[in-house]
Amino acid sequence: MGGRGSGGSKNAGTSSKATIEKKQEAQLSKEELLKQKRLDALAKARAKRAENLKNGVKTEKKPRQTKAKMSMDNTVYDLKSQLIRNVDTDGYIRSSDFRVEDYGDFINVQVRDLGKWKNPSYARDEEDYDWQVLHKSSGKQIDKVVKRMAKLSGRKITWSAEEKNWLSFDIEKKKGD
Repeated sequence: MGGRGSGGSKNAGTSSKATIEKKQEAQLSKEELLKQKRLDALAKARAKRAENLKNGVKTEKKPRQTKAKMSMDNTVYDLKSQLIRNVDTDGYIRSSDFRVEDYGDFINVQVRDLGKWKNPSYARDEEDYDWQVLHKSSGKQIDKVVKRMAKLSGRKITWSAEEKNWLSFDIEKKKGD
């Protein structure tokens, strides 16, 4: 038996079993080594935590950033639509009258002449006054829309009245934006 190309001697089967066993032992020792490293790191972290507690050092927890309930695009679009529908305005406002800018941590949406505006008492006679005041009723309508949109979208939305009858809305970005 054992002619050309037969693969070797009678002991070929036992030597391959030995090789497999050695590989398994090496694999087990690698796993045990990794396990021991993890246990050492955990023990070190626990010791550090105990030392910090003993010395009165409080660890600072990072705030978890939650995912938004609505995409940023939908939030901006719905905010525009709700403002146009629910805020009484002296003129006509279209969706194209809004400006949208990305500032990294938040999106800024601006619109001019949304709502009703009046000159303050000290500038009643001014014809083209740059710092008009938003009527209280318009402010309440805007607050209502912003509060509803913040709840629906899961994002913090703030707004302010600016110079020349501009309103500015800041929409926070969330995880995944």
